Amino acid sequence: MIVRYGGDGKIASIEEGPGLAPDDIPQIVDKVQRLLLDNKNRPRLTLIAAVKDLSWYSIALMSVGGLSLIDILEKGIIQRDLNLITPFQIALDGYRRITRLLASGVEPLVRPAISWLGQILHYQLVLQSHWRSFFLISLILAGSLLRLRPQGVRTRLSQITKTSVYVLGALLGALAIGVQPPGVAWWEQGLAATTSTAILMFFMSVGQLLSDLVLYRVRYSLLQLEGWLIYTLVNVALLGAFAFIFGAILSFVPGIKDAGALALALIVAFAGATMLHGGLSKRKSEAARLGLTILGGFLAGALIIAADAVIKAPA
Repeated sequence: MIVRYGGDGKIASIEEGPGLAPDDIPQIVDKVQRLLLDNKNRPRLTLIAAVKDLSWYSIALMSVGGLSLIDILEKGIIQRDLNLITPFQIALDGYRRITRLLASGVEPLVRPAISWLGQILHYQLVLQSHWRSFFLISLILAGSLLRLRPQGVRTRLSQITKTSVYVLGALLGALAIGVQPPGVAWWEQGLAATTSTAILMFFMSVGQLLSDLVLYRVRYSLLQLEGWLIYTLVNVALLGAFAFIFGAILSFVPGIKDAGALALALIVAFAGATMLHGGLSKRKSEAARLGLTILGGFLAGALIIAADAVIKAPA
């Protein structure tokens, strides 16, 4: 690798050298710039600027997230219909028809596996319909990553690797929260939230690791991999314990039928708020955009319910 500097002392170019492929050059430039660029030198990122940076694609993801959360609320958390006004109900029914159609290729394959697992555990496992909505909410993360415009074959392959692992984790996590039968004990609701949260956390960590391996050709020693695994498992265990406690406590709230689903939804909202705060404080527009997209789904669902209540209210 040959690095050339300009008269001002800044990197002017990085040229191909022994053992360096042309496709590696954009990745190295990007890596060096991100390492050398201090946050103080980046333009200040405000909430208004982050909102203006949202695309129609992000707004569409928010709309899907709002309908997904209402479906989870009706079918999982409170297990009763809200009887929305006609326009909202038409949109919700259309959403459910589409998700049912999309899931028709997956559910016949996973139901026998769920039954087999239930027989082994001597436990009744029933796949509830709101798993589809949890899957779509989890996919908002992967979908937001697709807005990136990667340069170079290696970067594209890295994004495909990360997104594929995220999608697999989202599917398994949604199935884990969706197999809980109604009317279970408090510890079972906490366990459902723990299992789904741990799966999502673990697959996100694996996806990032594999993405770095593909993008930067990182070569980890066995000791480094062991350290990564221990660090990941500790974080998964801590977040899983928090999800268990959260789900168990919420199970005692009157009117809540599926506290595990509510706990997982609130954890997703917390993750979105954390991403937004981190993106604004570190001046990273992509992280702020992702946090806004996740929180926007909750806002869209809340606005639909609020508008429905206002229109139904007696004059």
